[in-house]
Amino acid sequence: VVAGTPADGSLPEALWSTPWTTESGTSEDKPIPALLVGEAARGPALSVGDPFAMSAFDRATHFVVAGIVPEFPGALAPEGTVIVPLAAIQATDPDRSFVANQALVRAPVELGQELVKATVDRSGAPNVEIIARADVRAAMQEDPLVRDTGIGFGLALTASVAFSALVVAVAVVRDVAARRGETVLLRALGTRPSQVLGVIVVEQSSLVATAIVGGLAMGCLMGLLAVPSLGLDRFVRPGRVVEALIDWPVVSSVAVGQALLALGVMVLATLLARRRDPVPAMMRDA
Repeated sequence: VVAGTPADGSLPEALWSTPWTTESGTSEDKPIPALLVGEAARGPALSVGDPFAMSAFDRATHFVVAGIVPEFPGALAPEGTVIVPLAAIQATDPDRSFVANQALVRAPVELGQELVKATVDRSGAPNVEIIARADVRAAMQEDPLVRDTGIGFGLALTASVAFSALVVAVAVVRDVAARRGETVLLRALGTRPSQVLGVIVVEQSSLVATAIVGGLAMGCLMGLLAVPSLGLDRFVRPGRVVEALIDWPVVSSVAVGQALLALGVMVLATLLARRRDPVPAMMRDA
């Protein structure tokens, strides 16, 4: 069931290699190994090998910490989860019937109805429901708040990219225009247009690189600081801190786009300077 999932290999060996008897968990000398998930290890602070007891099955049952993990598939309780072997619990109370009420299955989607029928035939529970992870994600994305939040972030990204592109373009145009006399003088000295463009690129590259790298770094830093405080845990798991994830392909695309825009503006400025009559400009500067 857990093969190929994050749960594969995370169960301590003691949970499935220990022989169980009716005396398992009845005393501190015969504890049942348990895996602590999330907050369960902090309630008092516990470490691997520490004993603890819980009230279960109308009596105190003794356990020992066999492992501690921050999260485990299916363990969604905000206060943490204690995972113990079903065989040990069945051996402790053989007169009680224990039926698993949740299973994580890795299977093709088309086997859904067959899995439901097989589960109903085996357990007799008529209210079996299979929920695909893709369906859960789609339902969450269709939530109005989630959808509107995504649209808002998209609009904010578009506006910030457009504004930064405008600022870079205006800065390059103004600087090139302010030095049109030097450009005209270079033309009068026989400098080719490609050489003039090279001069402009060398002069403006440091400004453009600083603007792009500094702006993206500041934006990423603001995202890393702001996202954990947006309360997004309600969409994944209450109490879990949702950390920002930098989408490097998007960041790289923005950086490349801004650099190409700046280069295009430089080429356009060079073409405009080439078409201008050099004589009036030189007389004005003189």
